[in-house]
Amino acid sequence: MVDPVDGTTNFVHQYPFSCVSIGLAVDRELVLGVVYNPVLGELYRAVRGGGAFLNDAPICVSDRRSLKEALFATELGIRRDDEFLDIAFERIKTVLRESRSVRCGGSCALNLCSIAQGRLDAYFEYGLGGPWDMAAGAVILTEAGGRVLDPSGGPFNVMSRRTLSEHAGLIERLLSDEILLIIMSKLPPADLGVAACVCSQWQRIASAPPLWQAACLQSFGQELGAAELRDLVVREHRGDWRAMLLDRPHLRHDGVYVSRNTYIKQGIKEWTVQNPVHLVCYFRYYLFRPDGSFVYRTSPDPLSKVVKSLVSPPTRVVKGGTQLVFTGRYRHQGAKVQTAMRYENAKGTELRSMLALRSTVRGANNRLEVEALYSWDDASRLAQSLLPGTGLGAGPGEGDEAEAHERQTHRRGLNPFVFVPFAQAQTTPLNLPVTQMDYFIPG
Repeated sequence: MVDPVDGTTNFVHQYPFSCVSIGLAVDRELVLGVVYNPVLGELYRAVRGGGAFLNDAPICVSDRRSLKEALFATELGIRRDDEFLDIAFERIKTVLRESRSVRCGGSCALNLCSIAQGRLDAYFEYGLGGPWDMAAGAVILTEAGGRVLDPSGGPFNVMSRRTLSEHAGLIERLLSDEILLIIMSKLPPADLGVAACVCSQWQRIASAPPLWQAACLQSFGQELGAAELRDLVVREHRGDWRAMLLDRPHLRHDGVYVSRNTYIKQGIKEWTVQNPVHLVCYFRYYLFRPDGSFVYRTSPDPLSKVVKSLVSPPTRVVKGGTQLVFTGRYRHQGAKVQTAMRYENAKGTELRSMLALRSTVRGANNRLEVEALYSWDDASRLAQSLLPGTGLGAGPGEGDEAEAHERQTHRRGLNPFVFVPFAQAQTTPLNLPVTQMDYFIPG
């Protein structure tokens, strides 16, 4: 993407803030940028992963962290209608109240390069001319240690016509405590802990009791009512909702519980191999939901390949009549978890399990031990079950009805489940094939 003259008005008026901008994107991913200001003799360049340079000297963004000391840049484009100008000036007034000043330089690419060099601290604009305005400068700024975002806060799209660019740290300081609290209310508890490590402001917001109270209501709401929870947090945790969430066992909903199982299978004898054996690996997956339901799957495929089917289970049976993903109901009391699900087969088989939660560190709840695994054929005659329409009933193997029907006890594939957050679904070691990891110790 080439912009032969970025800052056309400046060029026409012989104002020395215009440039030639050349950017390269592969599959919409920016990989190379070159920006040249011939008047000042400044050549900026960067290749993804190789750093940013000005006339062969490495450059990096400034280390200013105070909004009051930050210098912003923006542009007004070519629109002059009242609606656009009112919005643009309102944004400028908002930034001016909190920063040192705002500049309109007249060149998008050079604004980005100025942040990369440390002259400016942030740049925002709506109504860019096109991707050629941003492509080269975005690569240079990113390689210099800055960020290029969409003004909504999401990832930057080179094909969009708006940008919010800065050296890392200033954007968050524009947000009020009230807005940060709303944003953090959307995070799972584990991510609140990560957010608290960013800065003192985020640590203070992430410790707000309403965030942890909401997390407790989601985690324990099936087991206890709101009034019981309020009484319990005062009686046993001195009113500390965060301590309650960390100390009381609960299932996590921000990821998948994975059990990796292996066994030895006898192979076929050949001329050169007389005693062939194969190490076979398969997985069991549980994805628990706050409403008391769960998604279950058994598959030879690792988590990286099946996570999508667990988050959004297919609504139809795959070709060949095989159902890959199943749903059921669960309940938990303390560290004990009971599950029940039914296979849609001719026998009406119901599978039940008894699980036990434990943590490798305080509040992790990242292991599920399998205490028992049972199945019944013709399970529709069972009087007690966790499934809808049958009542809660007893757990697996309990009660007279369990003795009245043939019960199969399963002894294989009972390795402990390990919790994997969604953010780590593609990178967890559990994705490794048996050629790289023959056995996994849950710990």
